[in-house]
Amino acid sequence: MNYIIKSAVIGDYGVGKTSIVSRYTNDRFYEGEAPTLGVDFLHKEVDYKENKYKLQIWDTAGQEKFESIVRSYIRDLNACILVFDVNCNKTFQRVKKWLMDIEYIVEDPVYICLVGSKTDLGLREVSDEDIKKFCTEHNLDYMECSAKKSENINSIFINLIEKIDSMVIKNEIILRSYDNFHIKPSDSDEKNIKDKCCTIS
Repeated sequence: MNYIIKSAVIGDYGVGKTSIVSRYTNDRFYEGEAPTLGVDFLHKEVDYKENKYKLQIWDTAGQEKFESIVRSYIRDLNACILVFDVNCNKTFQRVKKWLMDIEYIVEDPVYICLVGSKTDLGLREVSDEDIKKFCTEHNLDYMECSAKKSENINSIFINLIEKIDSMVIKNEIILRSYDNFHIKPSDSDEKNIKDKCCTIS
């Protein structure tokens, strides 16, 4: 079967969400990546076992002024990658707030993976014990990565697809199926996203 997975990468400003998505979809990393304004969209097709998946990836802004826009795009998520910077404890403390938003807004079953980013910097502030405790309390998978060194990036998304595929087999989640069409937003859709992003005061 051919399925669409709607996923989002969520977390505070500056934790490396765009770098993770860019590395996975285009195998590119840019130093000093410009912040995401509102929501960006990318996608990738993946064959897994008997199924083909079109993975929609919504790269969301972390700034507070864009939170209302982000909420509107995550209502019907199938999967979420929740990101914090292992070198900044403040971003880890904010993970609970993002998780509460997801659980409140998304009504259908959603797979959530917690990801600690920027492991290459070597300035770690978040302890393994705190991460393990949080994941145990909230029943979350956890992975760490470096977009700069391209470490564990593919593994994060492969794990996501494996989990979703398992949920499909167990009838724990219902995905949209597709035939042969492109899921890239139309020019008008992209314009609407940009208009929404750029009119926030």
